Parts: sequence; structure tokens; C-alpha cells
Amino acid sequence: MPDSNESNQDFINSTSGQGTDLAREFLKEMVRQSSAQNFELKDDGIYRGDKIVIPIVIEDVKLIDDVDGVRYVVKLRATVPPKELTCEGDLDDVYECVKRQVPVLNSHIARNALMHAIYTWLDKHGTRQAERTTAMDKFNKLINKILAVAQLTYSKLKPSVEKVPSHPEALYGIIAENPSVLEAIQRVAYGARVTTDNLLCIPIETLKGMSINVEELETMSISHQELTEAIKTQEFKTALGLLDLDLQESQAELTIQKLTNALKTIDTKNLEPIINSQDNIAKAIKALMGLTPIKHRIRTPQGRTLWALCMAPPLGGDDANAE
Repeated sequence: MPDSNESNQDFINSTSGQGTDLAREFLKEMVRQSSAQNFELKDDGIYRGDKIVIPIVIEDVKLIDDVDGVRYVVKLRATVPPKELTCEGDLDDVYECVKRQVPVLNSHIARNALMHAIYTWLDKHGTRQAERTTAMDKFNKLINKILAVAQLTYSKLKPSVEKVPSHPEALYGIIAENPSVLEAIQRVAYGARVTTDNLLCIPIETLKGMSINVEELETMSISHQELTEAIKTQEFKTALGLLDLDLQESQAELTIQKLTNALKTIDTKNLEPIINSQDNIAKAIKALMGLTPIKHRIRTPQGRTLWALCMAPPLGGDDANAE
């Protein structure tokens, strides 16, 4: 097998979403090349000749097409010491996970042996997809990545005695108020910004460039205009009453940001009768809680006016980490 595991991973990433035929042919070629090193899969591990290279047996492999490319979820059984393992990530991540928990003598040979076992399993069982990663999963992961960059950037700017916030709402404020933080998140999502009503917005063209299914997101979203209209209706007021949410302001004074803050005190279990609906009142409440997107026309930091999908600050405690 070639030593360049990175190029193997790049190839698999590039074929993601193009059907299984090409991937299957690639896997067959990898099995053929790795077999040239005389690896043999046995009940207690992977052998080369009469010597065991790594004491593991592959039991299951799933592929997940994520926003960052193909991710593997590999279930293994180690025979020395006896234990069940689950390792996740790209091929490098999977190998490092195994190496931390299983004795490996020759890391170069063991790495190739593990790759051979994974490729052989996939060739035999097919490139089985794990449960589909939804567009909302990818969108949430991108939001979390933006918040992580904001948190890291701010930690380098703040006085050393000041604690770095980790709550999403606080990080939204940091992005809005700090040009250096706003500039840093452009490397994660070009054109992203936080609006005056505290929504983190990402241009639709940026999301499409990341292969995120925008149509799927738009189906569950509510437009900013629909949202502002919905919160002024009698139906919305009735819904708030059903949630035992007693706001001091008159309905005419309610803003998106005030409602977002208020709804964070509601247990999501109490929302089920309302949010299981698909009408605009339900969509409005879900959007205000940071559960679904809001479609909005924004002016980007680069000065362009674009359609974007936005999120209210997602739920999270004071010690929540934006990973």
C-alpha cells in the first residue's frame, strides 16, 4: 500500500457524493496493493507472515459524508488487551485512536495493516453509509466552528484577567463588537456577520460553496419578514401564554432579541405541542430558540447585500463550549 495515506483520504473525499461505483473500484485497488505486503486477517488480529502486526479485528465500518469530507466510524475488537473500540474521524484519526489503546510495535507497518483491514472490510461489505448527515447538522457544525474561532481569537485580545465567554449569546456579542474577531470568522465562513438583532448570518452562496443543502435548510426556515410579522399576531401571543411565558413588554414592544432571550428559559419538552406544527407561529418559535434558520437579506462585512441564513444563539449553558 502507498505510504501517502493523506492522498488516499483526499481521493475518497473527492469522490464523496459521486456514487459508490468509483469508490468501490478504488477500494478494490487499495486491497490489491495492500495485499502485496502479505497482510492476512485472522480471528485474533492482522498478520504479516507468521507475526501479528496489530491485535485488532474490524467489526463494522460506516462512512459519514460531513461538511469537512468523509468521516469513518470504525468499530473494532482488540484481542490484546481484550476490549471493544470505536474510532471516528478520517483515516489518520482512526489510526491514532487505535494506536493509543492497542500495543503497536512497528507503527509504519501497523498503519498500513489497519488501512488494509478497513479497505478489505469495505470492499467485502460495500461502502455503507451511516445515517445521513442532514443539512441542519452541517449548518450547526459550521455555526459551532465560527463560535470556536471567535472564542479563540477573543482570548488573544482580552486582558489576561478576564474570563473568555463560552456561552453562544456572549460570543455573538463579541463577533458584533470586535472587528478583529469579525475578520477572523471570515476565514471560516466568508461574509458571515452578526446583525443588530443578534442573529449570526451566513450568506447562502457561502453555504452552497461548502456543499450544504440550502434548499433543505430553506424548507424549515422562516423569513425575517415573516418572523417580525408573526410575533405581532394574536396567535403568537396565545402561544406564549400556553408556554406560561409572561413578558413585561407589550406585544408591540417585543423584538426578536427580547423574545430570543425569554424563550431560552422554556424547557424544550414543553414546546412539543407547538413546535411539531409547521405553521409560521411554530416556525417563529423554533427560529427564536435557535433551532431552525431565519432567511434574511444582509449587508456583509465586504459591503455586499446578499441573502443569508441566520441563527439565533443556540441553547447553551454558561460553561458550554463552542467546539
